Amino acid sequence: MSQNSGNWWSGAGGGAGGGSSKSLQIATALMSTTPTVNGATTLLPVNFDSVDSDTNSTITTGVGWKFTAPVTGSYIIAACITWQPQSAWTAGDEAIMSFTKNVGQTIVTATHWVNVGDSTDLRMTNVLTYALSLTAGDYIQVRARNISSDVMQIAAAYSSFMASWTA
Repeated sequence: MSQNSGNWWSGAGGGAGGGSSKSLQIATALMSTTPTVNGATTLLPVNFDSVDSDTNSTITTGVGWKFTAPVTGSYIIAACITWQPQSAWTAGDEAIMSFTKNVGQTIVTATHWVNVGDSTDLRMTNVLTYALSLTAGDYIQVRARNISSDVMQIAAAYSSFMASWTA
């Protein structure tokens, strides 16, 4: 690794020979409340409503939660959603989380099924990490759905989003 102007990574032509240097950028968001997710047939945006770190103002909170790419380049995105039952799990309950790009394109999906029922202490976690190229202005949403007759909650203390890129 080259060390250029205090950055851990240097772009093409960087380092001792000059050129432009790039530094790692990170945006992270958490949840401050535990939302309830009723059984749904469509993936709904997850609102990570507490921005932890976002010096580039890339995260929009609220009903239309999204991460917007500030520059064209390579990104690593990651999210963790931990599900808990409002009352108890039923065998066959299913929780799904996905990344979507610009709403219409599902990039990757993680699915969890409950094999046993009646456990109120059990939590299940969907974790996704994905590397992709984005154009400035593209946006990513974390979407989730609960395919069951039971009401599930997303455990705020165990759920988060992170994006990293170089600029």
